[in-house]
Amino acid sequence: MIDQEQLGKYCLDLGVPLNERQKELFDLYAGTLVEWNEKMNLTAIIKPEEIVIKHFVDSISLLWAVTPSQGASLIDVGTGAGFPSVPVKIVREDM
Repeated sequence: MIDQEQLGKYCLDLGVPLNERQKELFDLYAGTLVEWNEKMNLTAIIKPEEIVIKHFVDSISLLWAVTPSQGASLIDVGTGAGFPSVPVKIVREDM
């Protein structure tokens, strides 16, 4: 669904390299997001290229701004549709 290589390039520019499994998880997440968005209004952003930039890269940029310690906990309050928590969890499985 999404351009996994483009997502990888954007993330690498942020200093957050993605492995193939992480790219696949983001692709699965995007597909699930669009599927469920048809049933309930989760987001107005449903075009694959916009999902990559406006949901995934924006969420991951948190890790560019701060570097949580190994095993750190974060709380995501009321952002809806799992942003930024799910993308951060895909990138940082230890959190």
